[in-house]
Amino acid sequence: MAVIDDRTKRINLKSKRKKTLMKKVMEMSQLFNLGIFLVIHDHEFNKVYEYNSGTYESGLFQIDDV
Repeated sequence: MAVIDDRTKRINLKSKRKKTLMKKVMEMSQLFNLGIFLVIHDHEFNKVYEYNSGTYESGLFQIDDV
């Protein structure tokens, strides 16, 4: 696989893939009762996207729990 050269196509595809990945992670967390912590770092926009399946009541997932 290679980097998509067309910036508009790359941004649109990245957005769709990120959304789909987040949905799948949420689904896995609920179906299998998993604690999931997902971090996506976007180098192009220097942004970090995060998903944490824990709740404040049950305690958020911590790296130390591994």
